[in-house]
Amino acid sequence: MKKFFPIAFAAAMAMTLTAFVGPSSAAYPVNSCVAKKMGAAGKFCASVLGAWSKNADDSVARDAAITKAATKLDGSWTKSETSAAKKNVDCADTTASSADMRVSVEAAAAALAATVLDGVTGDKADTGCRAKINKAAAKLCQGLLKAEGKHIKALIKDKDGTALAAAVAKAEAKFTKLYDKSVAKALGKGVTCPSTTDGSAIQSAATAASDEVVTDTTVSPNVATDWTTISVPLGYVEYPAKYPKAITTLFPTCSRLTPYMFFVKKGTTNNLVMYYQGGGACWDGLSCNTLGIFGATAGESDSPALIDTGFADGDNPDNPFKDWNQVFVTYCTGDVHWGDAFGGYSGGGIYHYGRHNASLAEKWAREHFVNPDRVFVTGSSAGSYGAIMNSVPLMESVYPASRFDVIGDGGNGVITPEWQATYFPNWGVDKTRPDHIPGLDAPLETTSMAETMIGIANYFPSNRFANYTTAYDGSGGGQSAFYQVMLNPGNPLAWTSWWEPTCTWNSQMKAMSEQISTAASNYRYYIGAGSRHTGWGSDKVYVDTSGGVPTLVDWVNDMMDDEPSWVDVECTDCSLIATCQGGDTPGGPCTVDGDCGVGGSCDDDPVPGSLPAGPYLGGGVVDCP
Repeated sequence: MKKFFPIAFAAAMAMTLTAFVGPSSAAYPVNSCVAKKMGAAGKFCASVLGAWSKNADDSVARDAAITKAATKLDGSWTKSETSAAKKNVDCADTTASSADMRVSVEAAAAALAATVLDGVTGDKADTGCRAKINKAAAKLCQGLLKAEGKHIKALIKDKDGTALAAAVAKAEAKFTKLYDKSVAKALGKGVTCPSTTDGSAIQSAATAASDEVVTDTTVSPNVATDWTTISVPLGYVEYPAKYPKAITTLFPTCSRLTPYMFFVKKGTTNNLVMYYQGGGACWDGLSCNTLGIFGATAGESDSPALIDTGFADGDNPDNPFKDWNQVFVTYCTGDVHWGDAFGGYSGGGIYHYGRHNASLAEKWAREHFVNPDRVFVTGSSAGSYGAIMNSVPLMESVYPASRFDVIGDGGNGVITPEWQATYFPNWGVDKTRPDHIPGLDAPLETTSMAETMIGIANYFPSNRFANYTTAYDGSGGGQSAFYQVMLNPGNPLAWTSWWEPTCTWNSQMKAMSEQISTAASNYRYYIGAGSRHTGWGSDKVYVDTSGGVPTLVDWVNDMMDDEPSWVDVECTDCSLIATCQGGDTPGGPCTVDGDCGVGGSCDDDPVPGSLPAGPYLGGGVVDCP
């Protein structure tokens, strides 16, 4: 069965790729569902306040009216979820249940109504005035949620929220007009109405009720606040995505037809981190099967819950992402999260379906975190490239109204032209790269990573992009190591001498960084001291300033805060360093484990097994001209 599966599946994929030249403005099914639910919640809010307006002194009649409205809310919830399910979207898991929504909206509306009625004198003019104010508040509550629903359904058309702001202002103006008219009429009859509140307080209460509904329908309450595994059985998943190069029939799998899984965690803000895991790469029988220089499976051992250092430390008060929602996209396909191809290599076929897996995580994210205020896209090593390329549909179609910051950690893209021309096509990248973007429409074999980053950054000028690396990025899995592999294809004995091209790699990396920064005003680079591969999981991100650089956390914060101090950074003295992981002085300098205190370890920068070797001279010195 496996022998024929790749051919049949490739034919199916050819039919499912969408031939768009730009993103579709049609609402994603979850967004349509959420919009309907917001509208239904707005009608329910209006009904509750209307019941108070008509039956302030008759609790039986009021409760009956609210119960009737709640039945309509339940029906609308069910209808919306059923409609979404027909398009393979689980909108029930996206939002609070209708029962929970009913409780929260009813409580907020009842409290608002009670505030308006507090201190009523029993005078007919006073009672009538307050009833009209409650009725005005009902229209406001419904108007606010109707506006929010329209916005969610049309994010691509209303990216900057202009239409939403206008609709909200219109609803508020109507309320103010009705409120002032009711108060003036009561005053004309010698009654001060209401005596214990004012229009701004009622408007604020209605806005708060609306905001609670928005949160409960756009940030799923059904996601755990601890890292949770999303396991995916082998099989097809229909994904109703509508954007350039969208794969609408996904087959999530690891490289050898083992099940895929990824990890998620809910935070306390409406911000989202999309992190793409690293783990090598492979492109032929030698790299994929004989040597296996990539992570071929996804399992519980990949869980970020097992990491508590660097930006993975959710307890560090200096971690800018500690309160964010997070999706951890695992990696097991050897194609830097870009692939849509089957490699029929010697020693066994490899499923380079990284883009399928990334799309599945993307699908899950947009169905649980519908409209984040901010999205931070990043990844380490191979995941650095996954972050850059997969950020495009996220920015363009999934979250078009969100602010984005995109950083590649330990993946600058120094690639030999020969390797790129020979092996890139093996991953099916031509079927997944966003070649509707100017600069990415040139032949795959000759489009450099610098040109790719420039094209993407210039296509999304309102967002920010960056790369982080150390100056020498060494070791068996580092950037200089993979550059050595590219320089010596088919010669694994040479691959072990990862340090040999260090200076050449360093020179090309710096030239590429400067090229991108010059051509894209919203791009910066950070080149830190030493040879450590990737920085995201290191405690030094909070402390290290070796070589005259700012701490990485400060630089990242400057990026996200649009600070003028977010500039290109390069170490002046790039000598090797050693820093503590954990312990009493996390991130601080060290010589031995004992320098780091209880539970800490001294993390030395990688060096060759014997020194001197190539540019590594010993004593922390790397001699590159």
